[in-house]
Amino acid sequence: MCDRRSWEPWDEPGIAKKIDAYWMRDKEVLHRKKIAEDVRDKLGLNVPILEMGCGSGRVAQELFEIGVTDVASYTGGDNGKAMLALARVRLPNAKLCELDVLNLGQGMVAQNVLCVHVIQHLPYYKKAIEGLLGVATESLYVVAWFGLRDEIVADDDRWWGAGKPCYENLYNLDTFVRFGLSQPCVYRADITPLSGKVWSVCFRKRTDG
Repeated sequence: MCDRRSWEPWDEPGIAKKIDAYWMRDKEVLHRKKIAEDVRDKLGLNVPILEMGCGSGRVAQELFEIGVTDVASYTGGDNGKAMLALARVRLPNAKLCELDVLNLGQGMVAQNVLCVHVIQHLPYYKKAIEGLLGVATESLYVVAWFGLRDEIVADDDRWWGAGKPCYENLYNLDTFVRFGLSQPCVYRADITPLSGKVWSVCFRKRTDG
């Protein structure tokens, strides 16, 4: 069972469905398709994937549609019970489980790890990235908001109206990349602008020991 924190609104009544509806806007749909195509360009087709922070399963849908992975090779993890409930309806045959990006179990491994639009909603990214790179054996693919400096913002949740603060952070891209490259076995970072302040960073790990 995942811990519930004061700055996480995902399981407040009605919030998961409200966010999921927002994700169906045309702009959001096109954004997810662009992410899926970028994952395909970086990781290829028919690859095993662990998606941390899978939400309601909409990114996974796009990955399945263009052949990046399939239900047999995909695992989705999220610490929001309401989000996972939506994902189980959308992806009834996929492996989905409660996982906390800030408390990943020891011994957990996955060839390719995805973390899409998660870290900007954390107090900071270092613990999460250390944990995710500890799990990934070949690659960690991250999508988040980046800029020229760190901007840590715990706003009044004006987006979702859950009555609790929600982090909406912007991180310095160069500092983020340097931190990832400083982790064990990481030898490269492939960086791609997706739209506005949104970038993807794919950290590659040596597999030869």
